Amino acid sequence: MYPSSSLLGDKGRDAVQKQKNRNTGENMKIKLAVAAVLLVMAPGCATVVKGGTQSISVSTSPEPGATCVLTSPSGVNLTLVTPNAVTIERSKHDISVTCNKEGFDQAVAIVSSKFNGVTLGNILIGGVIGVGIDAASGAMNDYPSSVNVQMVRTGEAPAAEPAAEAQGEPTS
Repeated sequence: MYPSSSLLGDKGRDAVQKQKNRNTGENMKIKLAVAAVLLVMAPGCATVVKGGTQSISVSTSPEPGATCVLTSPSGVNLTLVTPNAVTIERSKHDISVTCNKEGFDQAVAIVSSKFNGVTLGNILIGGVIGVGIDAASGAMNDYPSSVNVQMVRTGEAPAAEPAAEAQGEPTS
């Protein structure tokens, strides 16, 4: 790679040493730049990309206007009148949606929390720290973007359809 210093005079040895120092300095700058980029990207990749909150649209069929309460073990406790959308904190816990409307039986739907694939980037880039941040913030989970709760008129037999239908893929 470099000529033997015994074959070069003092000037040749100095030139070779300067080139070695220059290459080492440039390599160090590149390594530092890469490390800085990884440090910025690594912690909480899903937290940065997806955030800790998500919007969910809630509707009821066959009629709108039902009062629905959303609850979960993670502390969600929201009331809305359908159709409506709410912003909730992402969590590993499912959300229960209980809807009531005069002339209809109470209907309950479960909005399931799913694993967010963006978190896999932390395993490669951010390691345990990034995954830990995503887990703590709830960003490693997603909910469907909407849920439609099927209401049954009081005195009617329930339809063969499921009580609730989550629509949309979890956002990942």
